[in-house]
Amino acid sequence: MALPKRIIKETERLMAEPVPGISAVPHEDNLRYFDVSIHGPTQSPYEGGIFKLELFLPDDYPMTPPKIRFLTKIYHPNIDKLGRICLDVLK
Repeated sequence: MALPKRIIKETERLMAEPVPGISAVPHEDNLRYFDVSIHGPTQSPYEGGIFKLELFLPDDYPMTPPKIRFLTKIYHPNIDKLGRICLDVLK
């Protein structure tokens, strides 16, 4: 299945206009998968931390939200022991 134009455009925009404190690099062999790093915000309990995540854009994205999992252990009430985000909004 070909990659939807929306994913291509959003990836190009992300590369051209990176978000400060966040790095998202698509896998070369599958542009639906991203390696993501988030720097902990200043003046927060996460300050100084670098948090690694994996992100996957499903076939029916954007109608279905991305699958995201923290690879770095993190304590947060909305992240389970396996690094999955536990918010009903994302299900």
